[in-house]
Amino acid sequence: MNRKHVKFLALAGMMMALSCGSLLCGNGIVSYEGETGQTIVEDNAASPQATATDHCPSMEMPVLENETSVGNCLTTYTVKQVEPHGTSIEFVSHPSLLVSEYSCDVSYGETWQIIGIPQGVNTTVCHPSNLYMRARCGTCNAVSASSPALIDSDSTNCLYPVINYKTSGMIYSGFDLAGAVWDHGLAVGDRLFFSIAYQGTLADPADCQVEIPWIGTKTSDPIEINGVTFWVRVGPNRVSIRASEYISCNRVDTVFAFGA
Repeated sequence: MNRKHVKFLALAGMMMALSCGSLLCGNGIVSYEGETGQTIVEDNAASPQATATDHCPSMEMPVLENETSVGNCLTTYTVKQVEPHGTSIEFVSHPSLLVSEYSCDVSYGETWQIIGIPQGVNTTVCHPSNLYMRARCGTCNAVSASSPALIDSDSTNCLYPVINYKTSGMIYSGFDLAGAVWDHGLAVGDRLFFSIAYQGTLADPADCQVEIPWIGTKTSDPIEINGVTFWVRVGPNRVSIRASEYISCNRVDTVFAFGA
């Protein structure tokens, strides 16, 4: 390769970076508009994460696939990373937000399960939270445009009408703690059905049921998901959940729900 070819390729690489607005994926070259309107080009290869986030129109948005699964009181949807430079998928409540509300590490060609959440009580209709998703390149710290709101996708149906569900706060290592205990409203001998989703994995619905006792409490068999064990305990009036470690619930991929 002669010197002219080297010079041409270097210029071509710079133009690709500028056309994206902020990046040339993989080498940390970043451009942005200074306070006086001039274009500033920096080489942040040593610390690309220090650059400002920018939306890159040439990056591919994640896609929502048709693959779903059904649990007792929750469902799942599959999202796929189709951006070749993508290292994660982010979820935001508005496309203009630069800081994500939730992020999962998903590289090109990989998928992640998000949860279909019940649309109220006494219903089996579920669909994803009212969130938008976008791809991020962790090397250059740029993001794609945001997809349409996930809530606009087709709904799915879980197996049993939902009594209550948890999409925020903690699941603790003990039972009957604030935010992780509810009145179930069922009669003695009724069967309470529940769903646990952790990091996008939905527990087998066959394992997620327990009968209401007339006195004392009854605890489900332990349910292990991605290295964490969960138990659900019921009494004549209340239901509670605990885990082998503290778990933070969210409205994307870690949810608890119960019904009958």
